[in-house]
Amino acid sequence: MTTYDCDRCKDQFGWIEKREADVFGNGQLVREEEVWVTCTCVEQRRIERLAKQSQITEKFSEKKFSNFSSDVSDEVKSLARLAKKYFDDFNDIRHNQQNSIALLGQPGIGKTHLLMAVSNLLLAKGKQVMYFPYVSTLKAMQANNFENDVRITESACNAEILFIDDLYKPVDRKPQASEWQCSKMYDIINHRYLNNLPILLSSELNFGEMLAVDEAIASRLFEMSKQYTKSINKNAKLNYRMKELFGGAQA
Repeated sequence: MTTYDCDRCKDQFGWIEKREADVFGNGQLVREEEVWVTCTCVEQRRIERLAKQSQITEKFSEKKFSNFSSDVSDEVKSLARLAKKYFDDFNDIRHNQQNSIALLGQPGIGKTHLLMAVSNLLLAKGKQVMYFPYVSTLKAMQANNFENDVRITESACNAEILFIDDLYKPVDRKPQASEWQCSKMYDIINHRYLNNLPILLSSELNFGEMLAVDEAIASRLFEMSKQYTKSINKNAKLNYRMKELFGGAQA
């Protein structure tokens, strides 16, 4: 027995349907014409393809606003409200220069979760999102051959929406930002800045700290996201991974 991914169109992406057609537009002469009807599975397959290309893992694809922890401080709840507002406003702002969002500061407060929730909703709407974890992506670009470096750079420059996760992720309290890394990020961010292409940004650094790393990059990111920016000051009690250490209390 043959099985199909889509029982409706039998994986043909649609079907021929006969419909009556008014040939001259006067409502009098009618004949039957064959019309190709596109199946709804075509859009679903496109969304699935975009999700696969996004580099978002299966684990991260489960991140939603509905499963974001409610056991957080009011300050962290404001992050969730901002992320939700950004998604709600996206279609209105996507072609403006201020079309991006930045969630910054204290680690372990759900910045990645919330921006993944935004990404997953955008993917479900048929938008193209590219996930760009700063540390692992730049390591892969630097370690692999030149052609792979160029391919990733071009993809990051031109993706409809780029999610840069953990920009300058600190090690021993020092931002990871070599001359090569800054040069590579400048190429990507400047291209998106000049072409009004949205960025979803998370970082443990606030914009003042980013300015000290690279002013050209930070100033562009700030201009793109200043309407949707929230920075949480460092406070280990807000880190959900450390709840047990502080007796489950959050500041």
